[in-house]
This record gives sequence, structure tokens and C-alpha cells, in this order.
Amino acid sequence: MTIEIDRLTARLTEVENETKTLRISVTTAIPLVKSYEARVKALEEERSKLRAALELWRSFGCPVCGGDCASANPPVLSCPMTEARAALAGGQEDKG
Repeated sequence: MTIEIDRLTARLTEVENETKTLRISVTTAIPLVKSYEARVKALEEERSKLRAALELWRSFGCPVCGGDCASANPPVLSCPMTEARAALAGGQEDKG
């Protein structure tokens, strides 16, 4: 009987210690989670603005060459319209 009580007492101590550890972990994690949620929200807002800007750019044409990269002077080494279209296409797969 004493062995059983000792075993139960030891287990109770383990459970209490683990509970304390978890409470401390949760208390520490809550501010981090709130911080991450705020950061995700800010990134989602920025993503929406960037996608809107790229859509506007795509709708009204390229400010660098007017859509005729071959005749641009100086020559266009990296087409911003191609990059905008690729960014928009890639972003559509990620629904957040």
C-alpha cells in the first residue's frame, strides 16, 4: 500500500511540474502568437496592395517600353510586365 501511495505521489508531482511548465510555455507563447497574427495581417494587407498595383500596371501597360520591348531605347533587359504577370499568376495559387 505504501509503495502505491509513493508511486501516486511521485506521479502527482510529475503532473504538477508538467502543468506548471506548460502554463509558463503558454504564457510565453501568447504574446508571440499575437505578434505573429499582427504580422500576418500586415503582410496580407501589403500583399493586397501589391497585387492591386500589379493588376493596374498590367491593365494600363508597361511604363518602360509601352509593350514593345524590342524597340525600347535603351533596350529592356528584364521586362517588368513579364515579371508582373508571373507574380500575379504565382500569387493566385496562394489563397492565404
